[in-house]
Formats: sequence, structure tokens, C-alpha cells
Amino acid sequence: MKNSFIADKEKRLLQIMQDARGNSLDVYFVIYQEYLLCSENPETFLRMILEFPDKIGEDDGISEKISPEEEYTTIQQYQTWLTDSIVLLIEPNDSADLFYKHLWQSVFCSPTSPKEITQCAVILKLLNEKIPVLPYYQATQLLSMENDEFVKRKEHLQPRIREAVHMLNRHFKQRTQEASQLYRLGEDLSSEDAVVYWSTIISIVQASALRAGYELSHKEATSSKENA
Repeated sequence: MKNSFIADKEKRLLQIMQDARGNSLDVYFVIYQEYLLCSENPETFLRMILEFPDKIGEDDGISEKISPEEEYTTIQQYQTWLTDSIVLLIEPNDSADLFYKHLWQSVFCSPTSPKEITQCAVILKLLNEKIPVLPYYQATQLLSMENDEFVKRKEHLQPRIREAVHMLNRHFKQRTQEASQLYRLGEDLSSEDAVVYWSTIISIVQASALRAGYELSHKEATSSKENA
């Protein structure tokens, strides 16, 4: 059971995040200094920050604590290291409590961690706004399958998959109409067949999104050249 001091501190942190109207870097500076630095349980507060659903502070470009040059330099110095570190931390699929403990130790307490509070504030903002796999959730009920079995099941499911692709290409007026058809086609499948069905649908959607992104970037690049 949490003691009253920790509970009160969590309430104050939540209130700060909810009410923050100033420059986001300044808010992260205060949060790091008052709730993470020298705290007995910084991983608890770090998890609260990364699981907070709304944006913290405003990007008005005017920080009283951190210059644009220092922000840029910190990002250039640490962003790749930060991303690579988090990839390694996620791989074991630990519990959320253990993950955030390791995240705190790896990012803020290792020999390569930033030492200045201003740098740590920039890192905290990066973690909360620029890392797609955060906040972290432990994967459960993972299903592994040999490739031969996957191919066999996928071949058996081809009629449903073709119908699902048709539904994806129908452009219904509402997403719920589209989703209801995809759900209908996988509703009565065994758990193994359902995973193969949904993994195939996800791959199709992801490939479509990738193509759309490429076509958009190509169109923009071509347009830029034409207007040059």
C-alpha cells in the first residue's frame, strides 16, 4: 500500500501535467527536478509521465530554462542512443514495473546518460513525445508458429482473406461498417486460425499504408522539383 507522502506527490504531479500551460521544456525541467531527480522511486513517476494521455505544456518556442541550441545539441547527441536503448529494453518483454525501472536506470543513471538537468528535461520530452513504443505494455499470450504451419493455415483461409480484401476496398461510409465485416470473417475461427487471419490482414493494411506514404512523398518531391 502506498504511503500518504507518495500518494500526495503522485497527485501533485498529475495536477501539474493536467494544468501545464507554459513551455513544455520548462515543464519537463520542473518535473524532472522535483519528481525524478533524487527521488526514492523515480520509475513510478517516470511511468506516470509516459502514460499521461495528453500533451504536457505547449511548444511555443520560448523556454526560460533551455536554449534552442542546447535542445538541438542534446537531441543530436542522444536520440539514436535513446532509441537503440529502448529497443533492447523492450526485447525481454518484462512486466511494466520492471521495464520502467530498467528504463530509468539505463537512460538517466548509466555512464553515458546526460548529466545536466536541462539535458535530462530534453530527454524526458523525447521519451514522452518521439518514441512510438512508449508508453510500454507487456505483450501477453504470444503465439509462435512454424512457417510451414502458417502457410498451410493461410492457404486454407484464402477465401476469407480475399473477401476481407474486397471489404477493405469497398470504402464504406463508416469505419465501423468496414471493421464489422473484417470481424465477421474472423469471428468463428480457432485461435490459431484467427491469429493467421488477422496477421495477414494487418500485413495488407501496413503494406497499403507504406505504399500510400511512398506515393505521397514521391508526389511531394516531384511537385517540389516542378516548382523549383
